[in-house]
Amino acid sequence: MTTFKERLKELRNVKNLSQRELAEELNVSKSAISMYESGAREPDHEMTEKIADYFNVDMDYLMGRTDVTMRFVSPHSCQKMDKNNSQEYYNDETVRAVTDRLRKNPEYSVMFKAATNVKPEDIDFVTQFIEKMS
Repeated sequence: MTTFKERLKELRNVKNLSQRELAEELNVSKSAISMYESGAREPDHEMTEKIADYFNVDMDYLMGRTDVTMRFVSPHSCQKMDKNNSQEYYNDETVRAVTDRLRKNPEYSVMFKAATNVKPEDIDFVTQFIEKMS
């Protein structure tokens, strides 16, 4: 299971930031970032939220409770990070429509959370069903 210290270092490296640069962005000392990454110290809840917001990831992802997260990065795109820490940016009409709808109705996010355990063949079945209904 991935830990907070590992996730923080991975996220920092994905953005090509030094510990000093991240510390400046978060308004903390470089030694605080170093201690977070070494596991010598853990941030308080407020700092954990600030880090999650900065990297635009869910707190569960940051804490290592889940390997996949999707967070909004702008009104016209969203960012997906998978367990390999690869980033893919989506910027098309469908994503904008879904993003806008989720912003207006955050309770819809329960569908996405439930979908994390759906098998690929079930997704194919639903996709085919929807295509036939269109």
